[in-house]
Amino acid sequence: MSSLNAVALVGHLGRKPELRYTATQAAYALLSLATNETSFAKRQKQECTEWHRIVTWGRTAAACAQHLDVGRQLLVRGRLRTRSWTDRHGFQRWSTEVLADRVFFLGVAAKRTSEPTEQVEPPPPEDAPAGAEDDIPF
Repeated sequence: MSSLNAVALVGHLGRKPELRYTATQAAYALLSLATNETSFAKRQKQECTEWHRIVTWGRTAAACAQHLDVGRQLLVRGRLRTRSWTDRHGFQRWSTEVLADRVFFLGVAAKRTSEPTEQVEPPPPEDAPAGAEDDIPF
């Protein structure tokens, strides 16, 4: 029987994608995706956020770096890859990431709470004299 390594995640982007290049100038982007799970234990709502490291390549990487911002909802399809290495202190380390084949941009970016809730009109340009907007030349 053959096996299957497939991942599908829907979540929100945790930070702006990092566009990088390999030594052979192949583009890749690193994304941080948050998925949330809500459960109810003893009549209390509990939320758990899981963070996923996503790697995209080529044109998909360039599009992600150009168009995505923090809070944007994404659908990511790909496969899992686990790498291991020994760090400079001699400890064995592991990293599991999703190699994304497809990234779908969903909805719009989530609103940040630090943004003002009311519309603020920008001040008039400094070179315009006060009351100039009331003067109509005809």
